[in-house]
Amino acid sequence: MDLKVSNNYKPAFTAQLRGTAIRSALRNAKDGFQIGEVSEILNRASEMGDSATIINCGADGTVTVSNDKFGISTYKYKLKKYEQSDNPALDLLRNFSSENGILKTEYNLFNYIFEHSKSMVSKKSKYKFYSSLPLSGTTKGMLDSAAKKQGIIPATPMPGIEAKTPEEELEKFKSIILKNFEHYV
Repeated sequence: MDLKVSNNYKPAFTAQLRGTAIRSALRNAKDGFQIGEVSEILNRASEMGDSATIINCGADGTVTVSNDKFGISTYKYKLKKYEQSDNPALDLLRNFSSENGILKTEYNLFNYIFEHSKSMVSKKSKYKFYSSLPLSGTTKGMLDSAAKKQGIIPATPMPGIEAKTPEEELEKFKSIILKNFEHYV
């Protein structure tokens, strides 16, 4: 049997992080470590989220998130820029250095799309269509979370947590996590 290993492996789903913040972070890099960090952030972002998700981070902190699979909707928000930082653009990019950062932007895009749908029928039809598309597992999870928040699909309670409201559920979940962390501290 002849096995070949290729270094050209690319994940099936890759979010695209773009924008002037990247160029600014590279231009203002104070050392090789900052250049390496920009590269690391771009590599991490390219391994998470849906392939059509485009996150454009401007050097001024303006972020736009879009995904052609979900129509022409674009979610815009502003990140706080720390001018006192030695590389403010790098600080902006650090918001996307974790899977949680990428997933949060996708979640916000879905939430924005559902919030701006005119009726519950429209929201449900969009959800049905979007969930039928080939999505990465994490992006599908964000779609479901946004749909639960908007009341499109029923929210299932967390196992072992009996709560009447989502806020109460979150508080109980936080207390469980804090108890587990007490063993490590």
